[in-house]
Amino acid sequence: DFMKRFLINGTNMIPGESSITFETIVKERIFENINKTNFSTKKNIEHDFNLLEKQLGRIPLLNDFFQRDMIEPSVILKFRKDYDEILKMLRPKLFLGELSKIEKNYLTFLSSIFTPSKRVHEMIILKTLLSNKDVSIEDIEVILKRDYFLVEQRENIENAMKHLSKDIFTSLSTIKDFEPIVELEKKYSLKKSFKSSYDKNSYFKMLIDDLIDYNLNYVLKNYKQQDKETILRYKEYTKQQAFWNLNLDFNNGYQVSGYTIFEEQKKVIIFITLDDSLPFVAYDNVFYDQQRFTWFSKSNRCISRNGILTGEGRIANNYYTIEVFLKKKSGENFFYLGEVEKILNAQETLGKKGEPLVEYELKLKYEIDSNLFSYFNL
Repeated sequence: DFMKRFLINGTNMIPGESSITFETIVKERIFENINKTNFSTKKNIEHDFNLLEKQLGRIPLLNDFFQRDMIEPSVILKFRKDYDEILKMLRPKLFLGELSKIEKNYLTFLSSIFTPSKRVHEMIILKTLLSNKDVSIEDIEVILKRDYFLVEQRENIENAMKHLSKDIFTSLSTIKDFEPIVELEKKYSLKKSFKSSYDKNSYFKMLIDDLIDYNLNYVLKNYKQQDKETILRYKEYTKQQAFWNLNLDFNNGYQVSGYTIFEEQKKVIIFITLDDSLPFVAYDNVFYDQQRFTWFSKSNRCISRNGILTGEGRIANNYYTIEVFLKKKSGENFFYLGEVEKILNAQETLGKKGEPLVEYELKLKYEIDSNLFSYFNL
């Protein structure tokens, strides 16, 4: 992701008066190679681990890699599901500590589902609970306002609490084996087994503190929110993170294709892939400018049926708030482009296989960042 951002906007990412430009064909080739390359290899991780260990004079932690601009901790955690496994792989003869089955469960839950964080809320809740018996939403509001200049965050905090307590994960198969970390009685508190392990097992405490430090630092460097913000335009999100950061309780986000309509919130989340390979080649998405582009509904959809507007028809009539996420290639994360200002045009048409669908012309509230727009149009 960093290399892609550098290619898109390199001049603004290097100090001084230097500038850097890439020819279009060079950009295309480099992006293609980035998408094909697996950076999460034992060789890459071990190289930076050994180097950092010599520099520090001790075993490096995830936050050390991040602070010293070494291999990204999220890349390390793609190779193994938590850092305990990385340490045992690279230093099998060195005994740092042991984790019980439930401690391993907690660590893996935080490592695989909450890392790297795209907002501070979950980590602030966890950090606060580790030093307090219980907390209220109001307590977290005070901390976010005092330390992070975030206001009107109640909905975000409630959503974050739901993730840590697993109240939002009722059917997501990848989550079912994990134990909740937070529980709600009169106030929110840590599960007793989590707090007990944190207090008694120094190895578990080290790994949890490291995850919290890394995630908070990652957000502050890459996803720092201000004021009332919940999600940042032109930043990258997975489908699941898109729902989380918009505070939408859709727990099957990994399987979402195309778009999802939330009737209660009067909101639609759209995911667009510009890939020119199957199955995406079936849709000819066209950018007219940095605000206007085409988008297509799912197959076998129409604007009205028996004189009544369908969901697609209500989209055409600007009934919903529409949030747009777009990526160039399959396998990448989505860039958040913001809200749609208006559906300018909608018409029933036929897809390339003759299937009925609806073609829309969308106008965003804000122009797409020029560098990102150039990348989309490579």
